[in-house]
Amino acid sequence: MSMISHLVSPLSKGLFHRAVIESGPLGLPFNQYGEDNKYYRQFVQNAGCMNAARVAECLRSQKLETLIEIQENITIIPLPKPIHYILPWMPTYGNDEIPFHPYLAYKNGNIESKVPLLAGSNKEDGRPFIYAAVDFQLDWAAYDLTLLALFGTHVSPGQEELGNESRDHPIESTRSACRLPKDWSDASPHFFVFSSLSQTLRIAEMYTNYSNPEDNRIAMQQLATDYLFTCSARFVAQSYKRAGLPVFTYNFGYG
Repeated sequence: MSMISHLVSPLSKGLFHRAVIESGPLGLPFNQYGEDNKYYRQFVQNAGCMNAARVAECLRSQKLETLIEIQENITIIPLPKPIHYILPWMPTYGNDEIPFHPYLAYKNGNIESKVPLLAGSNKEDGRPFIYAAVDFQLDWAAYDLTLLALFGTHVSPGQEELGNESRDHPIESTRSACRLPKDWSDASPHFFVFSSLSQTLRIAEMYTNYSNPEDNRIAMQQLATDYLFTCSARFVAQSYKRAGLPVFTYNFGYG
């Protein structure tokens, strides 16, 4: 997330001459400047800095061990963006450093640092996140409900697919049809989205080879890998290509 932000930041321009992106989840909501963040609010409050004249200085005065303990003991689920619980310290946009959500910047070709780029992801990027969030076996019912909650209810009025070439992409693990909203507004960027219940069923069919009657976390982690990481890397690479900039892709595996 840091590198995909630096590339579109006016203040980072000229500070590096090449870039590597590994597993940059461009589809996450990021933090927006001025937006209420329930996780941050709880963290600052537990640190005793909520009423401080200068919150940043108050936090810097705390011992590192104290801040780590505060973070580990936060139990609040920051709805409507629960991703903040897993990745609380993601970049903030809407300021001088990152004027727009990085997705919008890449979509519109607003790449500030026009340097050669190596962009890619890992074979099982989603595994640590899924197994950390779901510490129990995911049966068929729970798996279907999860898919429906993630994809069946996120309806966007207008969407565009990231090219028909996705079916023939050399990265074998890229099975999901990566889709992005055409009008992802500054104020409310969310996730890569799928359009309907029928689309949800289509996505589920793409991952039947990973399904397990007793535990579908394997299928879920592969879907999360494609959904958050592989599709993001390809989108950034395609944005670079459209801008006529040198770009190379990779997918890191093992075994």
